[in-house]
Amino acid sequence: MISKKKERLFDRIFFIVLFLYSIFYQIKVFFFFGFFFSLYFSLKLKKIFMFIDEKKNICLYFLPKMSYQPV
Repeated sequence: MISKKKERLFDRIFFIVLFLYSIFYQIKVFFFFGFFFSLYFSLKLKKIFMFIDEKKNICLYFLPKMSYQPV
């Protein structure tokens, strides 16, 4: 038979471990989806700013420089 003090201690340890696991799980999921969403949107932006000029060279428009450079 487990005493009440040990049972309460086990309950506290269990809930602390569960709480920490939930925090780490949320952080992991956040970084996982954040990485793939940033990758997706960066590729989407590259597709938006890709264009074909008169010589049929594929060029990429760089926003900070406000000029295009051949890729």
